[in-house]
Amino acid sequence: MTSTAERLAAAAAALVEVIATGHQDMTDPRDLVITAQARDQALACLTVSHRYLFAGLGHTVDLTAQDFIRHPMLGLGEALRKRPATGLAGPSPTDIALDPPSHPTARAWAALARELDAATVEITRARPDNPSWAWQWAGLAPQRPDGQPPAGSPNVAWGLAADLCALAAGVAAADHDLAVALHQGGDQFAAAHRALADQSLTDLQTVAGIAQRIAEAGPLPEDYHLPVAAPGLQPLIPTTTADLAPALHRAGELALNGPPLTVPQHFALAAAAATCSAALARATPGALESPLLELAHAAKNYAMVWGSSKLFALEAGSWAPAEQVRAVNAFLSTSTRSGRLDRSTAVQTDLVAAARQLPRLLQAAAGNVRLAIQTNAYLAVDHVGDPRRLIVGRIAVHPERRRYQRAADQVTTVAEEARLRMKPLPSSASRVTSALARDLLTAAAQSTSRPAHPALPPPVLRPLPARRISRS
Repeated sequence: MTSTAERLAAAAAALVEVIATGHQDMTDPRDLVITAQARDQALACLTVSHRYLFAGLGHTVDLTAQDFIRHPMLGLGEALRKRPATGLAGPSPTDIALDPPSHPTARAWAALARELDAATVEITRARPDNPSWAWQWAGLAPQRPDGQPPAGSPNVAWGLAADLCALAAGVAAADHDLAVALHQGGDQFAAAHRALADQSLTDLQTVAGIAQRIAEAGPLPEDYHLPVAAPGLQPLIPTTTADLAPALHRAGELALNGPPLTVPQHFALAAAAATCSAALARATPGALESPLLELAHAAKNYAMVWGSSKLFALEAGSWAPAEQVRAVNAFLSTSTRSGRLDRSTAVQTDLVAAARQLPRLLQAAAGNVRLAIQTNAYLAVDHVGDPRRLIVGRIAVHPERRRYQRAADQVTTVAEEARLRMKPLPSSASRVTSALARDLLTAAAQSTSRPAHPALPPPVLRPLPARRISRS
């Protein structure tokens, strides 16, 4: 079996060949199209993989220009997201396999995209709630029977982070030669050339270099593999306020991507979400208090719909979403009594990040019931005449479905309004200058420590007071 680390190593070998061979003498338009398409696919895979590495933790820091320095791992995600694509659509992977490109660099780009795509699939299927690998940290996943976390799992997260950083920097380095080749390709590649030529070619390389220095400041695993997430895991138990947002993010993922919930499970999830919204409203006075109270009211009304429901589910569903929110509520209740939910900046930042997950959680619950109606996952029961006589019908064609569709629509509307009201102010991205890049890399090289997980900001990098960052 090929491990995830081996797939990324194969992708890196292909990228080395791309940079070593170069794009000279690439005159065949088909080769150029395949190359540009593979480059876009590689960039998309790196962006998605980076997003899964943080597992919802990215919302805990609102990126500003200075955050490229304070938190380079999150800055790498922003730089990847803003990196433009060429937009060229080429042959399918099957067609490329049957009729490979003639230029060796184009073949290397295709190999890079193929290996990165396979690795990204493994990363996304692993899910951050899988206790067997990278996201086992800070008490966020089930522990071993002896109560200890699996050995080396934070290092797996850092190993994946280091590999993604190296690949991102390599793709950015190859962009320059590709832009020249597109320019020489003629007018049909003019738009793709502008997409690469009009950007800052140093931003992604710089931020990836800083992040890689941090990732390599501690032990890295020689090999790792990301297995598919096992179903039926216990809830992630928060141990600090920083764990609340990832835990609520996981609850939303479980409701959105899991099986149709039963009536008791829908009721339990809605009731737990109402309790969580009210608790966070009390803990975060200010602008978020009003939308959180409205969310709590909407969740209570949604729970009442399921509390009086006469539907019967055809599947067992899953208690995992409700149990996950209940775990968050238990932490909030205990921390409130002990005085841990104070007004410090760090705690309030964590609570705000958790609150911003609640609208998505309710939207996921509504999406779960819509899917259940579409797939006839419920039976509706009518009493006609004799109370002992029952008529059972599928929910998709039963008038009772409108009640649940309206309830889902109402809670979705309230959640979307709350999400917009709780949305952080737009942040400005930075364009790192070459002079500043040298200073940043020097500061990163002096770092001898790293945080417990890539999603946490490194303690050693702070904004440099003598420098300014130009804003795009």
